[in-house]
Amino acid sequence: MIIDEFHHAAAPTYRRLLEHFKPALLVGLTATPERADGESVLEWFDGRMAAEVRLWEAIDEGALVPFQYFGIADDVSLAALQWKRGGYLSADLESVYMGNDARVMKILHAMNERVTEPSAMRALGFCVSIEHARYMARMFSNLGLPAVAVTGQTESAERDAALRDLRAGDINVVFAVDIFNEGVDVPEVDTVLFLRPTESATLFLQQLGRGLRRTEGRAVLTVLDFIGRQRAEFRFDRRFQAITGRGRSQTQRDIEQGFPFLPSGCHITLDPVARSTSLRASVRHSVPVWAALPKNSSGSATWVSRRSSLLRGPTLPTSTDRADRGQACGVGLGSIGPPKGRPNPSLCRPSAGCCTLRTTSGSRRGRRSFGISRQTSLTLTRALWRCCT
Repeated sequence: MIIDEFHHAAAPTYRRLLEHFKPALLVGLTATPERADGESVLEWFDGRMAAEVRLWEAIDEGALVPFQYFGIADDVSLAALQWKRGGYLSADLESVYMGNDARVMKILHAMNERVTEPSAMRALGFCVSIEHARYMARMFSNLGLPAVAVTGQTESAERDAALRDLRAGDINVVFAVDIFNEGVDVPEVDTVLFLRPTESATLFLQQLGRGLRRTEGRAVLTVLDFIGRQRAEFRFDRRFQAITGRGRSQTQRDIEQGFPFLPSGCHITLDPVARSTSLRASVRHSVPVWAALPKNSSGSATWVSRRSSLLRGPTLPTSTDRADRGQACGVGLGSIGPPKGRPNPSLCRPSAGCCTLRTTSGSRRGRRSFGISRQTSLTLTRALWRCCT
């Protein structure tokens, strides 16, 4: 049995299918084996992959076209929107993007600067909602770039006609929502527009992949990603890790240095505001941010980091405890902690994704239980200070 898009195998419907047929030989194919929910599909293959070619390898080998990625600040702030279940609410995003003619003009201006001939491009634009897709199609058509909106509500015949017109060059853009993430083969697509925040690296790769197919007469894919001011929880680094295959700390350095290690023919360019936003988010998620649970009966507290690490010990020491020469200094707040255990509201800003830290003196014996050297604590102090400021 051969199953394409095998990343769906963790779903109950696929599981019932596989358990019913019990194939003697099972071949699963997918470009995105990592699911957004963390479920693994490797259980069907004894936890191993028989063969693996990642995005950067496929580009190096010539199986996919290289890309030019442009991260562009769109001057829209999403910091005040709700964040639930790992993402923004579609209704909130729609309220920000709908009727925002200034953002549409910025998108068009960015296209004119970075696309050689916008009137000849064949683009897919990924939107946040049905109404947003229809709004974008209407605005582009009114401004001289023929466009249509295709959604989950679009009839199959109309959807096929839209893709046929895009291939033929009769329209320039198809704005989509909830479809075209997978199972669509339109090699003629030469431009991809990300018009909404995409938290999932898997979804980002699926949408990017719509334009990476090789076809005659097209040497490169142009990607325009419009980056707004996000909430602290939003992870910019995930999309860059998915593209490059590098770790979190390496990705942070890549953002700082302009992505020096990319497949041949590829480049990633962030405008100054987008670069600052991406770097700030990357740094914020690279250091542990500690929050204290209520003290227990022994006077100790449990400190929980955003990286799911647990340290049990006394409450964090303050700057007054630095007199304990050479002793461990908690997680390093001793160098910037408020004196005499008083809280310092300016130390951590909730808008930056940090907790408000409460520091009180702890015993020397308890501080040693953290097992953190003074040098390590100072390093964490500097990292946390960068995160919060």
